[in-house]
Amino acid sequence: MKITLEQPLFFQGQGRREYQEDRYKISESGRYFIVCDGMGGHQDGDIAAQTVCNALATYFDVKPPENYVITTEYFDKAVMFAYDELDKNDRNPLSLKGMGTTMTCVYFGDNGALIAHTGDSRIYQIRAKYYMPYNYKTSVVLETKDHSLVQRLVDKGEITKEEAKKHQTDVTNYKIKIKETEALVKKYEEQQNNVRNNREYDSLTKEIEYQNLDIQLSEKRIREATAREEEVNVKIEQAQARLAELNTVLTEKKEELHSLVEGTEKEEEQLLQRSADCEKLVEDRLLVAYKRIRKNARNGLAVVGIFDEACGGCFNRIPPQHQLDICTHKKIIVCEYCGRILVDKGIIAQYNE
Repeated sequence: MKITLEQPLFFQGQGRREYQEDRYKISESGRYFIVCDGMGGHQDGDIAAQTVCNALATYFDVKPPENYVITTEYFDKAVMFAYDELDKNDRNPLSLKGMGTTMTCVYFGDNGALIAHTGDSRIYQIRAKYYMPYNYKTSVVLETKDHSLVQRLVDKGEITKEEAKKHQTDVTNYKIKIKETEALVKKYEEQQNNVRNNREYDSLTKEIEYQNLDIQLSEKRIREATAREEEVNVKIEQAQARLAELNTVLTEKKEELHSLVEGTEKEEEQLLQRSADCEKLVEDRLLVAYKRIRKNARNGLAVVGIFDEACGGCFNRIPPQHQLDICTHKKIIVCEYCGRILVDKGIIAQYNE
């Protein structure tokens, strides 16, 4: 399918942050699109986002895929190159320690499109269901999954998608609120130096105390969210360890099953051949009825014996007259409850011999 690219559009919003940390790159040829978002609350998120954007774009431009046939191996090398460049900045200078960023990228090759993403920045594919002049509907046909704790909780069913939307922004909002409150405290402290009377001074003092309490509350909420995250991570590690143990047991059971199948395979072939030989001795109408009964039976038994005057298939009581007919072998008797063919103990013993 040929892909036609239109003029790309880019929208960004700063939100409540002090400065914009989103960065993007679009190739002049329209081959690739890159968006990075510096991680909120982390140091120098804007520098991290710009570093990864530039590194990916440089790799795509300097080392394009052969014949523009995009592969996952090529994409892996490009992403590793970008994050190696980020690690270099993280090691030096000291002021850039601990920075991080998300990354989303789409590359259009001659063999199709390939996407890559890390973090909680998403890629959507939106397609029109139908189109008429001034009337069309769209739907999301592809949406990448976030690499985040919140997405893990959603996948496990511990929270809903609606709760995840709130959970994702809580810690970031608290950190932004702390910065805003610290700025207000600094502003009020400067105003205290220029007050005209005790009333203004007391008012500013109370406002500073209130803002400091607000900071402490936000820090407490952050600690609680971090504690919940650590608790979930511990549960995830335990679940992964349990999964590894179960996978080991499953491998052992598969090997045991394989050995059992190999041991009975020859016997099964002999029984199938014997069944085929016996079918030649039975009338077609009786054989069709037999196969139908066997297909409808849960355990696959079409012929059962009588045990304690009851059917060996459904265990319902067999009338004495029917038991007599079965013992005389004059006609075929079927159970009126389950439809299985009934035989006496003598035939069963003869067959077992």
